[in-house]
Amino acid sequence: MGRTAAVVYWFDEAGTIRDGGGIRAFAWRDALHSLGFDVNFVGILPAPAEGDSAKGRLSSIKRSIMPLPFERKLPAFERANLTVLTVPGVFRSGARQLRGRPVILDWMDLWSDFAASSGDGLLAKAGGYYQSGVWRKRERLIPGSATYNTYAGHHDYLMQSGRSQAASSWLPTPQPLRTPRDVHGRPRRLGFIGNMNYAPNELDLRAFLAENAARLTAAGYEIVVAGFGSEKVSRWGFPIEVVGPVADTASFYEKVDAAIVPVSSGSGIKAKAVEALSFGVPVLGTHHVRNGFAPEFSPYILDISMLLDSRPEELPVVPRELYAGRLSPAAFTRHVDMITRLMT
Repeated sequence: MGRTAAVVYWFDEAGTIRDGGGIRAFAWRDALHSLGFDVNFVGILPAPAEGDSAKGRLSSIKRSIMPLPFERKLPAFERANLTVLTVPGVFRSGARQLRGRPVILDWMDLWSDFAASSGDGLLAKAGGYYQSGVWRKRERLIPGSATYNTYAGHHDYLMQSGRSQAASSWLPTPQPLRTPRDVHGRPRRLGFIGNMNYAPNELDLRAFLAENAARLTAAGYEIVVAGFGSEKVSRWGFPIEVVGPVADTASFYEKVDAAIVPVSSGSGIKAKAVEALSFGVPVLGTHHVRNGFAPEFSPYILDISMLLDSRPEELPVVPRELYAGRLSPAAFTRHVDMITRLMT
């Protein structure tokens, strides 16, 4: 019998979208499969039942007070030689249920940070701060219950490794290396692409545009917004171009000179920043976004505020070899291979 592995995510394989955390969950599945594991993709939540509106209302009410769940039960599934848990809500219960078996806790982000920054409204903000304190305590204790811990965000890894002696490493979410476009010269068109049905994206982008859209336009920049649900952005009244969902992200990156990632909520690493780098497009982000990457990427992920301080003649592009060595699917697989060898 061959080696078996289970990757536990919010939804099963059929219900998971390749966006954000879904990209990372599939990266685990693909890496383990390429290393010879028979992989079971396990969802902790069932697909919503058709017409199940009452449950939807209850969940909405709960989220308006507490933006994150405190804990979820690990569903029943066939035990594997190795289990990767990717949802912090099942880390405690999962580690107890799988005691004595190899378990990797994959911290896509730290829920202490996520809870503190994701609430919308007074009740949710108060509930988020309370949950943040609870999760901060858990994050000091939970890593020791696992065989190994991986962190999507580099700052998260540094902070957590300082708190705990548990085996751990930085494992950034990968994206395939794409054919780079020519982005030489002074940047003019700035692009944001993301799922605008995801509340943190909407809140962060709207706050950024409210503060900066008019100033950037006056400075000669054009702002382009795309992605699922982005049609709503056209109703916000800012001087920007909204293109809506795009079937091929390559077509979006062909239209922009730099990607803006004005994200301040959550933690971890931002998949949209990695995606832009994969196309060779310069990234302008917040301090929060830059914290997701190791120091060697600092020259290529610039502070977004620089656009308002000066008009750069050219923005640096991440070297292809640096990207391939740390952020590609092949690099992710090599790292997973190293971890699994350490665990056996």
